[in-house]
Amino acid sequence: MPDDFVLDELIKKATTPHRSDRWLEILGIPTRLAVYAMAFGILWSAAPDPIGDKPLGSITLHQIFISTFWLFLIVAWGYLLFHPSRSGEMRRGWGGLGILLIFGATFGLVYILRS
Repeated sequence: MPDDFVLDELIKKATTPHRSDRWLEILGIPTRLAVYAMAFGILWSAAPDPIGDKPLGSITLHQIFISTFWLFLIVAWGYLLFHPSRSGEMRRGWGGLGILLIFGATFGLVYILRS
């Protein structure tokens, strides 16, 4: 039976990222920023009508809920933008999404240019 030191080293070796995965972490940073910028742009373009200049009696509960929810989403995205996860696994995940976005944009561009 192997001793604990050998098992600990095997577990550490299996769970630590390989040096070849470092580029995924580097790609993950701009990918996260680009995805947040796109999401913020979509959210901003779908902003509800302003309720600040309407008479109080004409505002419905639905309008108040939609405006409050929209404000919550803007604040949540701002928080996530300035408080990213420090884990390398999350950054590698963003890097994988970046690869998918690059391939998708490339295939989309080729499809548009061919038609």
